[in-house]
Amino acid sequence: MNLTDCYQFLGISTKANLEEIKAAYRRLALKYHPDRNPNNSKAHDLFINLNNAYNKILNSNPESLSISSQEQEEEILKWNYYQDLQKLLQEGRIVRAIALVEALAHRLPKDLEVRQWQAITYQEWGKILINSGQIDKGKIYLQKALKTDPHNLSLLATIRNELAKINR
Repeated sequence: MNLTDCYQFLGISTKANLEEIKAAYRRLALKYHPDRNPNNSKAHDLFINLNNAYNKILNSNPESLSISSQEQEEEILKWNYYQDLQKLLQEGRIVRAIALVEALAHRLPKDLEVRQWQAITYQEWGKILINSGQIDKGKIYLQKALKTDPHNLSLLATIRNELAKINR
């Protein structure tokens, strides 16, 4: 995929500024995210292509995007970590996923996307613990997920459903 294709994939002009690029990325990331499209290999492939296109645009010319080299490195690091996180979650290596996402959250404490990933990872671990009979421990991780990303209504609804199952 050449650079022009990357901009087209994101549905933006080649003259888009950093905020427009990020907004387009977030919109498409929500649409194609594997968590929103389970068992959909086409959406998964599109999500991978989206990350590649986004990273290619960020790498293309950081000066024209008004992004410092440190910010650029952090964005690339973040998305590389995200891909690693997705792989760990798919493989069921949740404890390792928690370690990875907590390290990233420590490095980028104000990044809302990282906090969302952290909350989703805690939620997944909570569900696994509950399903294995460790209900109290599972509840702790579900509550931790809510504290990590308290404004995520989708997460809140999912966790309420999990807690309701426990109480039945």
